[in-house]
Amino acid sequence: HIPIRASFKTAVNYRGMNMINLPAAGYRPRAFGEEEWFGGPSQGVMVAHIDGTDAEIQFKTVTEEVFTYPQELPPFDQQAYPLWLSYKWELPAEENLRNGSFDQGLQHWSKRFVYQEDKEPSNIMEVREWNQQKALYLYSRKRGYATPGQDRLPQTINQLCQAIRVKGNPGQLKLDYTIDAENTHFDGFSGAFILIEGFTGSFKTLNMVYWLGRPYGSLGDKATQNKKVPLLHFQLPENKKTRNEANLNLVADFESHGEKFDVLKLDSLVINLGTWNMNDGDYYPYAVYFSNIRFDKNMDQQAKSMVGESVISRTQADDIWWMKNNHIAGEHKYHSPTEHLNGAMKLIGDDLPK
Repeated sequence: HIPIRASFKTAVNYRGMNMINLPAAGYRPRAFGEEEWFGGPSQGVMVAHIDGTDAEIQFKTVTEEVFTYPQELPPFDQQAYPLWLSYKWELPAEENLRNGSFDQGLQHWSKRFVYQEDKEPSNIMEVREWNQQKALYLYSRKRGYATPGQDRLPQTINQLCQAIRVKGNPGQLKLDYTIDAENTHFDGFSGAFILIEGFTGSFKTLNMVYWLGRPYGSLGDKATQNKKVPLLHFQLPENKKTRNEANLNLVADFESHGEKFDVLKLDSLVINLGTWNMNDGDYYPYAVYFSNIRFDKNMDQQAKSMVGESVISRTQADDIWWMKNNHIAGEHKYHSPTEHLNGAMKLIGDDLPK
């Protein structure tokens, strides 16, 4: 589904191989927030001119524009994007969180590849000067060039993470956050999150998220979603003009749902920071600063999570937004065989043998 412009911008060399995501051969391409170089359409065919060990790769559109890929492509930066080739439970983990102050930029934090528009990017992740210190700045909004089927919705990809080793109680996760009120729509379908994922080996056993703004019910990815490990939602105070000091007691918050933390027998925790937006309809931007992130193991295990003097509460089910459409504008939702069977039985009727 990729267009020509995005195909050229994402082509890389990896271990001596030129890696090219080819444009769409027939079905409409997704534009990733940008118009095509020549207006479109991008549909067409790839043409390979092979002479011995040499190959020239071109793309020819249905309207006969021809684009030739360069022989030399930029190298793929595996260190910058480790999640292209590794799962979260395979990320390097230390006993303590590293560079939580962001004084070293994004070092030790693993970010996803997020397609960047040439002008006015819809997702921003960078370290900025904030409140006389360094801070991670995250911003997400709807893609500027938006037509039906042109991009995935919603967008939860503007996030980065870091893994730490754990044994027993990891302690209290502390951090500072400030909402960039001038670039945030407080009543829209967007928000920021602190996603806590716990693993025992390669098995996901802990799934918790602390929200700013609107919570999204399907946060996560297919490699780490597990219906037996439901996502537990908590709501952070959304103070619009002040810096907030959050103290997140992961053990107490998890056990507030009726299970004991010790039975998880975690090997690692993955701390994810991100912003999201619905990427449809009106513009619902959300922007936030995160800084001074660290774990404090000298704390009361029974203490509740706090922001200043405010107690963090569970997110109410009615406040969580779910994408309820099975297929919209090119979107595909995947269902288990049991869900397909149950749906078929409802269509046929209730008079089938039980």
